[in-house]
Amino acid sequence: MQFILDILLKSRAAGKLYEKMFGKIRLQYGMTQLEIDILAFLKNNPGLDTASDIVNYRMLPKANVSQAVEFLIQKGFVGRRTDEQDRRKIHLELLPGAEEAVCKILDAQSHFFDLLFEGMTEKERQQYLSLTLQIAENIRREWESETHGTE
Repeated sequence: MQFILDILLKSRAAGKLYEKMFGKIRLQYGMTQLEIDILAFLKNNPGLDTASDIVNYRMLPKANVSQAVEFLIQKGFVGRRTDEQDRRKIHLELLPGAEEAVCKILDAQSHFFDLLFEGMTEKERQQYLSLTLQIAENIRREWESETHGTE
């Protein structure tokens, strides 16, 4: 059991390293890590483009996502578009003003993943990704069963 706790603590350290990779970008653009994560999410997940998608997939508080999206809209990085079939649904889209920042964000993500997988073969990377996806799905399923309807 201690081994699993050690792995989880290392995962937390990986999260801290991930955030550190974006320090210069945060300073340059005056953004929080959440705002950077939202830009990356919109770029990396075509079709998942609503605030609800971000809240659900990243398991973030609605109020925090809403505030971050408003900041990105005011900064000219993100725009809103009403869904043609369901006028209540608002899609978010990256605007040309975000292009430079998004490019730097993707470079930082790529550098992080290069560090994370350094010394691993492609087969080992795929095994890690497969196991991590299964663990993430287990966590998501349990999280939803525990919190369904409580937010």
